[in-house]
Amino acid sequence: MRLRLGVMLAALLPLLAGCSSKQAPGTTGGKIRIVFWHTQTDENAKALMELVNKYNATNKLGVEVVAQWQGTYDDIYRKTVGALQGGKPPDIVVAYESMVSEYMRAGVVVPLDDYVNGPNGLSAADLADIEPEFLATNRFPEFGNKLLSFPFTKSVLVMYSNLDALKAAGFSGPPKTWDELWRAAKAVTKPGKGGAPGVRGFIISPNASTIDGWFYSNGGKLLTPDGRKVLFNQPPCLQVFQGIEDLVKSGAAYGVGERDYQGEFGSGRGVMYCGSSTQRNYFRDAVAGKFRWAISNIPQKDPKHPVTVLYGANLAILRSTPERQAAAWDFIKWLSQRDQTAFWAIRSSYMPIRKSVANMPAMKAAWSKDPQGKQAFDVIPSAIPEPNVRGWQEVRTYLQDALQAVLSGTATAKEALDQAAAKANQTLQAKR
Repeated sequence: MRLRLGVMLAALLPLLAGCSSKQAPGTTGGKIRIVFWHTQTDENAKALMELVNKYNATNKLGVEVVAQWQGTYDDIYRKTVGALQGGKPPDIVVAYESMVSEYMRAGVVVPLDDYVNGPNGLSAADLADIEPEFLATNRFPEFGNKLLSFPFTKSVLVMYSNLDALKAAGFSGPPKTWDELWRAAKAVTKPGKGGAPGVRGFIISPNASTIDGWFYSNGGKLLTPDGRKVLFNQPPCLQVFQGIEDLVKSGAAYGVGERDYQGEFGSGRGVMYCGSSTQRNYFRDAVAGKFRWAISNIPQKDPKHPVTVLYGANLAILRSTPERQAAAWDFIKWLSQRDQTAFWAIRSSYMPIRKSVANMPAMKAAWSKDPQGKQAFDVIPSAIPEPNVRGWQEVRTYLQDALQAVLSGTATAKEALDQAAAKANQTLQAKR
C-alpha cells in the first residue's frame, strides 16, 4: 500500500503545484473555518473532540476547527493525495514524517519556523519545555532543516515483560542487553502439555518502527549521512535479525498478527514483546492482574548509552491562505500548551510532549494508576527519530517484509536484509 501511494503522489506532482488556488473559502459568518483530518478512534476520538470543542469555544481569533476522521494512516495518506489533486485538501493533517516529506515534494506543506518564532509563536521557555527529540523529528534536513510539522501523537518503542515468568526462570527483571534477551527468551520457553500451547519467550509483530529501534539499539545505522543509501544490511543490524532467526529456529520466538500480541502476552503464552508505549492500556486489559508486568527500554548493545525509537504522528499545515494557515497554527500552538498536553496524554495514553507535565498533579495522579506510563515516559530521553527522507515510506514496507521472511523461514537473516536493502536503495535513488 505505501509503495503504491508513493508512486501515486509522484505521478500527481505536476497537478499539485497550483492546488491552493482551487480551495474553497475558509470563512463562514465571520469565522475562519479550518478542516483538521485525523485518525483517532473510540475513546481517543472523544478526547480529541473535547479539545477541539474547547478551542472553538475559547479562542479569540474567531477560528472554528472542524475535525474529521479519515481512517488509518494509509487511508489518510491516500485521501490527502486525492484531496490535493482535487484542490480541496484539509488545512491540518495528521502525518508521519515520511508522509510529510512526500507532501513536501509537491511544495504543499507550510514550514512552521516563522510561526514558531513570530508574534503568536512559542517562547524560549516553551521550546525548552518540549522534548527536544519531539521537535527534531519534525525538522527535515533535505528541505533546509525546516520545521515542517509539529509533534502530536508521540510514543516510544519499549519492551513489555512478564516479570513473574522471568523471575521463575532466574532473571531479576527485563533483559537490558541483546545477549540477555537471547538467553532469557530461551530460558522461559516451555513446551505445552497434552496438546496445550506452550510458553515462548519473544513475541514479534513485524513493524518497521520496531525494526528501526532494534537496529539503532544494537549500534546500527539505517542510512548514509546523505540519505542516499541504506546501511541496515551491515553487521550491527544483521546481528539482530540473526539473533531472531536463531530464536525462531529454537522455538523461543514467534511471529503474530498486528493485534494478536496483546492476547499472547496477556495469556502468558508469550513473555516479552517490543512495541509502542501507547499499547500499554491494551496490555493491562489483557493481563487483567494475572501476573506482574513492566515496561522498560528495549535491549541494548550498551545499556549505559541506550537508544530507542521515537515515533508517532505529527500535525502538518497544508498550503491555503495566510489567514487559514495562521488559524491552523494557532490551534496547533494551543494543543501544545501544558494543560492540553496533560489532558491528551492522560486520556489517550500518548506521551506528553512537554517535560514539565510530569510534575503536574493531574499527570502524577494518572501515573499512580498507570505506573507503566511513567516507565515509558522515563524512556523518552533515549529516543531518537526515524528517518524522514523521501522514499522512507516505501522502505518501511521492505523492512517489514524482511522480518516476516525471517519469521516464516522463507529467507535467512542475511538474504532478507540484502533483498530489502537492494529494493530500498533503488527507491531512494528514484526519489532524487
